[in-house]
Amino acid sequence: MDDPWWNTHYPPNGWNCRCSVMQISRAAMRRYGYSVTKSTPPYSTRADLRPWRNKRTGQVHQVPRGIDPGWSHNVGKTGVAQGIINDVPGAAAIAAAPSDANGFILAGRLVREELVQQAGGAAAFSPVRFRGLLRDRLARERGAREVTADITGGGLAEDVKTDIAGLFPRSWIERGNKIPVLAQIAEENRGRYIPAGGASQAAVILARGDRGGRYAGAWQGGRIHEYVHHLQVSMPGLDKMFLDLHRRRTKGEPLVGVSRGHPDEQGRIDQYIDVYQGREYGARRGGRAEGDPAEVITMAYQYIWQTHLRTPGDYGYWGGKYKLLENDPEMLDLALGALFKYDP
Repeated sequence: MDDPWWNTHYPPNGWNCRCSVMQISRAAMRRYGYSVTKSTPPYSTRADLRPWRNKRTGQVHQVPRGIDPGWSHNVGKTGVAQGIINDVPGAAAIAAAPSDANGFILAGRLVREELVQQAGGAAAFSPVRFRGLLRDRLARERGAREVTADITGGGLAEDVKTDIAGLFPRSWIERGNKIPVLAQIAEENRGRYIPAGGASQAAVILARGDRGGRYAGAWQGGRIHEYVHHLQVSMPGLDKMFLDLHRRRTKGEPLVGVSRGHPDEQGRIDQYIDVYQGREYGARRGGRAEGDPAEVITMAYQYIWQTHLRTPGDYGYWGGKYKLLENDPEMLDLALGALFKYDP
């Protein structure tokens, strides 16, 4: 693990890189028949390097073959995103004012790398600390605590407003407030969002409340999820970036079932933490085109913000290692980039 090879080859090694590293025990090595190599893989000789010229600076770099320019960094030592900013022409401008999904992913990666280091780094990372730092930064840079969502509906409305307070930029909440929202208790153990339209001039959030019951607080993630559906409808430009990422990642994948007990709910699941994130709707829903996925953005922000426990030791989508960071950093980067760089 301390071999210099990892200084350049620790993933990700390029745009949309799916490589990952897993540390295993000696017992697991014996069980799987693995062995530790005794020498560095052959990527240090000139024959294994290729020249690449930075058009912005004119400097010629020797880049390891198989690695994209700007990605030959160890994220635990030198930030990958900062390496791209330094080495790739125009990357700094793209991160400062992104215009598509890839640009927002790069901007979000800069935020993510900074927050991970502040939250303890790779050795002592704390998901709770990470979330707290993120909330503070959103308040400081994006006015996340300066406006309240306009939601009616008694106790459930207060639950939803409490759950989302400080989680989203001021401009997002203000755009969402242009469409009235009514919160109502759901009759089943799953939420639903009904866009405004037709005879109704208000959107409806159907969700579970915390008034009594053994799982007080357990439905917080679901209520955040349904409110993000409202932001999704209010800001189609924001939603489009998540749609673009989904289409790029699932191109050529077949439709499969994504919801237990609901065989009609299908999608393309890619490497999503929860297969439901790739659900695609077969009919028009809230002005969306047939076949569009609607849960990519909602599940992304639910992953980031869900905190309440159903039972002791159960951290839901957070997990002991913060699953979104461990299993789908690209999705986390897009969500963070949007939080800090997207305005309707």
